[in-house]
Amino acid sequence: MRVVLVCLLLSSFLCGNFSYGKVPEKEITEIFNQRLNDLTTPEAFKKFVADHTNLFPDHTKENPSMVVEREGLIVNDETFTLAIGYRQVAIDSKNADFIKSLWAAPELFKKIYNLDGESKVAEADFNKNKFKARIYKKVPAIEDQDYTLEYTSTTKAPYTFIRAKLVKDEKGFALRDNLKVLEETKDGLIIREISYLYPLRWYVRALGPTTRSMMKKEMNKISLTEKRLTEESTNFPPSDELIEKCIKN
Repeated sequence: MRVVLVCLLLSSFLCGNFSYGKVPEKEITEIFNQRLNDLTTPEAFKKFVADHTNLFPDHTKENPSMVVEREGLIVNDETFTLAIGYRQVAIDSKNADFIKSLWAAPELFKKIYNLDGESKVAEADFNKNKFKARIYKKVPAIEDQDYTLEYTSTTKAPYTFIRAKLVKDEKGFALRDNLKVLEETKDGLIIREISYLYPLRWYVRALGPTTRSMMKKEMNKISLTEKRLTEESTNFPPSDELIEKCIKN
């Protein structure tokens, strides 16, 4: 195992994946934010999906689908390697209100997304269209993830856009940004998601393929859980028994 790790680190070094200077966190975050904000109109998002069938394939043939790409982002003449995750899942249900309510209920995130801590953040101005949620997850062999996202929801038929911007990473582990999109169709619902990740830990960047593989597995779990919950629930919130059944399966 040590030999494999040394080889991976050496390969990463030779490929230029290490950055010895200070990471331009503000600039990278602003790029994430601008890219995702530019997609939050029906016209822009529809065009992006149509232009990137490699990221969002025909959902009748591949459901769900997950793609995690690496991108070399050039900032101040240095290259920073990002992981960008794309997921898509078609749901045989027209109950759009269910998934919208699910995404706006941080008190359920721990159960639904198998987290290790409560997500709801006490706020006097909490509402379903704008709120903060803490994400705490124990990750073997790396370190616990503990960060807070600010969720903002807007509906522009037939799409509902959920932006989840990083507020604070308690451990300074990574820069993140996220866009979830719900599309209502004549046949049901389609969930698509774009997630940006730039690890601030050098050893996570060195183990890029492993990190991207873990990211893909987590996206698959989320897609299947949301699909089954939406298709099998008759009302909101779903029962604890149904949540456990969907996660187990």
